[in-house]
Formats: sequence, C-alpha cells, structure tokens
Amino acid sequence: MNTSLRKFSWTRRPAEELRSAISNLQLGELIIKDQNAALLDIGKPYKKIKVNRLI
Repeated sequence: MNTSLRKFSWTRRPAEELRSAISNLQLGELIIKDQNAALLDIGKPYKKIKVNRLI
C-alpha cells in the first residue's frame, strides 16, 4: 500500500474506491474532497465535478 495513504489510516476499501474513481475520470472532470460527507461520515469523502477551465 502507498505510504501516503497510510498517513490517513484509510482502510483498503476506501483507497481502492478512490483509485477506481481516479482511473474513471473523463475529460473535464476533477475529484475534490467533500468536507460535509467527511464530517458527517456519510457517502464518499470525495465528489466529481465537471470543469471547463482551470486557473
């Protein structure tokens, strides 16, 4: 397992879900951290958004 993932003490399942989401990104999509889901411990701690331009 990657050492950067161990710092946050993630279990294998969320790390695999995030890797899968990253590998399925399409053109113009970003993955950002979802603070509300992380605080409430519901849903996924990230979400995909569509972007047109990056600054």
